[in-house]
Amino acid sequence: WPAFLMSAGLPLPKHVFGHGWWMKDASKMSKSLGNIVDPRPFIEEFGADALRYFLLREKPIGTDGSFSDEALLDRINADLANDLGNLASRLTNLVESQAGGLVGPGDGSLREAGEAAMAEFRSWMDRFSPREALIALWGFVSHCNKYLVERRPWADPGSEASLAALSEGARALRMVALCVEPVTPKAARLLGEALGFDPADFSSWDWNAPQSRPCRRPEQLFPRVDKKRYFAELARKQEAAAPPPEGGKPPESGLVSFDEFKRLELRAAKILHAERIPKSGKLLKLQVDLGTEKRQLVAGIGKKYAPEFLVGKTVPIVANLEPAKLMGVESNGMILAGNLDGEPILLQFLEDVPPGSRIS
Repeated sequence: WPAFLMSAGLPLPKHVFGHGWWMKDASKMSKSLGNIVDPRPFIEEFGADALRYFLLREKPIGTDGSFSDEALLDRINADLANDLGNLASRLTNLVESQAGGLVGPGDGSLREAGEAAMAEFRSWMDRFSPREALIALWGFVSHCNKYLVERRPWADPGSEASLAALSEGARALRMVALCVEPVTPKAARLLGEALGFDPADFSSWDWNAPQSRPCRRPEQLFPRVDKKRYFAELARKQEAAAPPPEGGKPPESGLVSFDEFKRLELRAAKILHAERIPKSGKLLKLQVDLGTEKRQLVAGIGKKYAPEFLVGKTVPIVANLEPAKLMGVESNGMILAGNLDGEPILLQFLEDVPPGSRIS
């Protein structure tokens, strides 16, 4: 990329941004292992804000990290539902009930700690370290929760001390929402609106910014997840998505019945022609002789075997496999091959076998 920019006479980047790998349950993600994480179900279940927060909070940008359902749920429950969600719900509810939703100037008791946390947050973000930035910010969120517990504004509702504590907490929470907006934009906007500050002026970093309307309790920003129920439902969905067993009987082991095996039509096929499929490093298009008919197959063995090497070879294939298209080329069957550390090894007959011979 820098070479392209130089040749075009364009300025070079000032920073080269590189991140580590995301693994799944401490294992490298792989199509062959089937452990790739699809973010869409998590977004549908928990929202994009929660997933974005987890990804930015869970691992440093420059190193590898491991994704797991349990880690995601723990982070949602601990950081988002308990720390931020409960603080927002408690504060807005108390301000609404005790002060008619009006946020006063506060007493300044959280401002110094808040501005220090904001400065640290922005410093880490400037250094492309969102994880450390969020750790610093959530330290202040915990401080605000502790502040409310110590001041106990619910114990003396409507008193000057209680109203000052609630106003100070509301202003601190607004500053948290300002910081977290790049990470959880929807929740940050909802929180700013619930606190009664005009979203159009949400970029203001003034601790004493005026309210535009009274505070109101927001919808639940991050509902707590019942982990036991979630994993039970996940297991049910995985079981429902699994292919049904032959005869409708649940498999008692990994064994296959003889009747199931007989459904496979294995035949000897002689390779008549082989060529590479453009834009693919491993796919070959093969024309094979099955005795009574000619077939076209696609096989992913091109990295190991040259097309000319295969011509004239007789190999076993699955002849009754449902047709499929690979790179836009139709395949009507599948060559059987061994797998040695991910490398295909063709199976061959010890003696000459006529094309089309049934393998049983």
